[in-house]
Amino acid sequence: RAETAAGARASRLYLSGGGARSRAFAQIRADALARPIVIPTEVETGVLGSAALALAGLGRAASPADAAATLLGQPSIALPSAAGQERAEARFAKFNAYHEALAPLARRFAQEP
Repeated sequence: RAETAAGARASRLYLSGGGARSRAFAQIRADALARPIVIPTEVETGVLGSAALALAGLGRAASPADAAATLLGQPSIALPSAAGQERAEARFAKFNAYHEALAPLARRFAQEP
């Protein structure tokens, strides 16, 4: 939705938080989204962002971006694979079929008191 609203497609996506600890999770995302997924060396990026702002504010880094680059180091990248993309597309097609079949039932349950 964000890409639609912006009218642009991201060339790569970034993981953060607990999900970024799993290389398998990153690979599934890369395959399903058909884009590289950047995995930071430190997954708690909110805390790191605060530290980068503090370092820049104290004059210990030229900018928050410079501080973040120093704190983070070199990220790893999960690249999409053709086989993984095929699996993801097949699973998404099944999901859509199940969703379409169950949507009327879900709507009926939502209307019950």
